[in-house]
Amino acid sequence: MLESQPMPTLDRPLPNRRLRRVLLATQEVLGRNGLNATLKFAGLSRYANAFPPDNRALETHASEYAALNRAIELQFGSSARGQLSRIGRAAFRQILTADNTTWQSLAIINRLLPPRQRLRRALGQLAKHLAEPDGKVGVYSDDQRLLFVDETGDSTFGRERAAGMCWLTIGQLQECVLWVTSDAYEIAEVACKAKGDASCKFEIVKL
Repeated sequence: MLESQPMPTLDRPLPNRRLRRVLLATQEVLGRNGLNATLKFAGLSRYANAFPPDNRALETHASEYAALNRAIELQFGSSARGQLSRIGRAAFRQILTADNTTWQSLAIINRLLPPRQRLRRALGQLAKHLAEPDGKVGVYSDDQRLLFVDETGDSTFGRERAAGMCWLTIGQLQECVLWVTSDAYEIAEVACKAKGDASCKFEIVKL
């Protein structure tokens, strides 16, 4: 699906480690040659042989994150959704490995909590990662569902689409849910900033 002209928005700086983990995940799913081809297509060839360092220095940007997503969509067409979802799952595993102490501490505390609270706390930790350094990402709930709300929407930077497109985020949410619970959940993007909505909103419902 063709996109309309990009929306002028603030290209917010991101921590190096955020883009690094997505690049590692992309390499895991597409292979080294596939990653390099995607980087070239996205205009990000400078990362082909030198990933951003694993730190919180604000030396990468939302425009780069969005460009990587867009390049995969254009390269893979109708299969892009599945590829980005797999990359999102791999990206969450990268987060677990790199921040092992934080997530293991969360797992220990979660053992004492009911399943819904465990899930909300894990999603809240993921929200903190995606929000760094100054974004607004949160988890909300009612009696029937959990809502993961990303008011920043880095993957939508400068993009307009008629349908939701945050498939990498959906993959991260899927893997996070799998990590914290063995129950089956449906995750659907019910609002997207690329469509003109105020946020990218994901509904998480137990099946």
